[in-house]
Amino acid sequence: MVIMKKLILVLFTSVSMCVMPPIAPAHEGSNEYQTIFLLQWVYQCSEKLKLQYMGDGTPHQFALQMSIQNCSCMIDSYRQHFSQPEVINMSYEDRTAFGEEYAKICLNIIKQS
Repeated sequence: MVIMKKLILVLFTSVSMCVMPPIAPAHEGSNEYQTIFLLQWVYQCSEKLKLQYMGDGTPHQFALQMSIQNCSCMIDSYRQHFSQPEVINMSYEDRTAFGEEYAKICLNIIKQS
């Protein structure tokens, strides 16, 4: 449960810190995310989560691997349900609700519905 809360908090703060070029699809007529947005999101999320794992005593390499895997899983869930502009403009309350569900799925606490 503590890991899930850490994962959700890190994901929320990292999406709001992404320095973004103008919002535009990857290519015309596409609903894909810009590569730079995804890279920044995964990097910022995994760096923060890695430090939290290491603070709990997890060795660096394992903490890095777990943080990248968990952040990527949650981000993939967002990508399946929301466009990039929707994620950027999502309220804190909505990010909390969706993030909590996605974290539970990624950590195998609940099955995907």
